[in-house]
Amino acid sequence: MYNLLIVDDETIIADGIQKFFENETQLDIQVSKAYSAREALKVMEYTKIDIVISDINMPGIDGMELFDIIRDRWSECRFIFLTGYNHFDLIQAALRKDCTDFILKSEGEEALQKAVLKAIESLKKAEENRIMQSRTSKQLQAVIPILQENYLFELVSGLKTNPEERKMQLDELKIRFDAKMDLFILLGRIENLDDDIEFIKKMGLIFNLKEFVAEELSNLCTTAAVSYTNDKQVWLIQPNVMRKSPTSYDELWKSVISFIYASLYSIQQSVAAIFDINISFSLHSKQIGWSDIKKTVSMLEMRLDQTSGVATEVIISSDDDESIGDESKKEAFIVTENIRRIGILDAYLNSGEKEKFFRVFQKIADSMRPEQECFWNAIRETYYTLALMLFSYANRNSVQKELELTNELQWDKILKLEAHNTWEEAADYLKRIADFMFDIKVEKYRRTSDQLTEKVKLYVENNLDKDITVGKIAQVFHMNTSYLSRVFKQITGKGIAEYISEVKILRAVDLLKKSDMRISDISKELGFSTPSYFGWFFKKHTNMAPTEYRETRN
Repeated sequence: MYNLLIVDDETIIADGIQKFFENETQLDIQVSKAYSAREALKVMEYTKIDIVISDINMPGIDGMELFDIIRDRWSECRFIFLTGYNHFDLIQAALRKDCTDFILKSEGEEALQKAVLKAIESLKKAEENRIMQSRTSKQLQAVIPILQENYLFELVSGLKTNPEERKMQLDELKIRFDAKMDLFILLGRIENLDDDIEFIKKMGLIFNLKEFVAEELSNLCTTAAVSYTNDKQVWLIQPNVMRKSPTSYDELWKSVISFIYASLYSIQQSVAAIFDINISFSLHSKQIGWSDIKKTVSMLEMRLDQTSGVATEVIISSDDDESIGDESKKEAFIVTENIRRIGILDAYLNSGEKEKFFRVFQKIADSMRPEQECFWNAIRETYYTLALMLFSYANRNSVQKELELTNELQWDKILKLEAHNTWEEAADYLKRIADFMFDIKVEKYRRTSDQLTEKVKLYVENNLDKDITVGKIAQVFHMNTSYLSRVFKQITGKGIAEYISEVKILRAVDLLKKSDMRISDISKELGFSTPSYFGWFFKKHTNMAPTEYRETRN
């Protein structure tokens, strides 16, 4: 949806153009208006405006000055000049400013509609160009010189260099590292990369993954990534020295390692959503010298391999003194990962994201494979944490009664692991409970949407004598304009502005047929600013002027 702002000091023109575009249901736009340039700038301070239609000749700040201000602050905004004067020098001055269009008021609605369509196409094309440039940039980045990749691999494999030699090689290969500064090492393992995937597609996926992680860490870090094995990637990381604060050097390293660790979870979620792959990370929690890269990578690989087959999408923070090899720690990994995932499930359940919920739920179910049935503590803790999350949701959202009345769900078993013979049976039971909760959520949303729609209809019918707009209705109900419009259209199949027009036309027809009210009084009762605007509106929808309609019906 695009936001359109009408700016004209003549209220009848601003109101008329606003009504015209609100009734244009084929255009996906939200319309606002302002009666001066200063008022327009205030609107643009808190609302993203995509297209401005502005009169040129206005008191105070005129249209030309308004264009300069908007172009300086909001360069992507499209600007359409509107004027009643057909002066060549005025048109030439406007066009020199590289505006989207220049419309004479005498040209009418069709010219305005075409200008806005042209502006929308311009915005779409600009967005497509941005996407294309982004794709092109990524494709160019994919052609990383072979020597750069080889050099990084040699470093990871134990290449010994002194600072002077290292600096020269880094500069030649355009690797933006400080040759004298220590590094952090991050190792990532791709969990579910298909062995049958085409080679080029696989290489492209790995490249995009490495670039994505680097981008996510770029706020505080400079990174360089290298493929270490078939399924493992290594990121060499340094603090972004351009962002160093006046704090001590030790505090800088501490803040950066905290930032990296805090970013890894969101990176995992984004990688799963964007690339449809899961990745585990092992991060060395202390900075190291260049000569220790190989030793550190080997240690991180060992730590990560000890979780293989036990848990996926893990995040390990390691130093040289840690060990995670025994069975009890493997069990702890399962519990930790599942508790983390259950927190994600809670968020998905509350936001109504059913597909994402069950995707994560399946990972929890799969973590308790038959060969790990000895991990009873992990099973118990996972089950009861998940059950309590569902129980808490039911309590917070007052759906326990519906659950209790649905006999096949057997809600009374929710906190009884012993009531299930196997983990598979217990997981299936919890899955059915969650599925039912999503159904209840959808039904409640539908009922709430129906109620909201009826309230909007009632408000419109009771306020026909006022200048009703979608924005004003949204303010009355303390709701976001776009959200209210979307809900209303989902329920009724039509927009709020279209509904307002329908109700006003039906009321006007009724008054013209059944009363002797003057046209000016009918116009006032229906909230039109002037009888002439009412006449234009009525003729637009019925192809007849109000007086003509009354005479015909009589």
